[in-house]
Amino acid sequence: MNPFFCFSMACATVTYVANRQFEVGFMANVLYSEQDIFNPRTNNNDDIVAIYGGLHLEPILFGKKRVSLSFPILIGGGGVGYVDHNAVVNDENVDLDDDDIDALFVLEPGMNVLFNISRYVQLEAGFRYRMSSKIELAQSPVERLNGFSGGIGVKLGVFNMGRNRYKKQLD
Repeated sequence: MNPFFCFSMACATVTYVANRQFEVGFMANVLYSEQDIFNPRTNNNDDIVAIYGGLHLEPILFGKKRVSLSFPILIGGGGVGYVDHNAVVNDENVDLDDDDIDALFVLEPGMNVLFNISRYVQLEAGFRYRMSSKIELAQSPVERLNGFSGGIGVKLGVFNMGRNRYKKQLD
């Protein structure tokens, strides 16, 4: 089993935060790894790209504090496939064939530290471990896309931070 090294990754999440204790929503990820695998079918050196997404669940501990801890998990699926390395480098159109793509199931648990900067901004830093189903791409030394990833991010939204603007003040 050869290790899968991911050189670039993009992530997008849309969630609802319930009472500063639990997030639920959808997450999508894109991975690109420069593998330079010779594909005898196309006579090209190919790279691997994966696009996956699914249900995002994130329990939050100490949500009412300035610094909190969360344990996100992504349960979902997507696809993984070969792309022509030269076409990607030269910013050309990339044609994908059915033989170049395989379905993928992903389970991605992690841990984040959340910093509440203001009522509308949170910073997060954390890591995740991606576990995937076995992929079957012709001539690929990569069997699974398992691996650690880490990152930092900015969450924008309305975070209550202990204030309820709808609660009436009693004198």
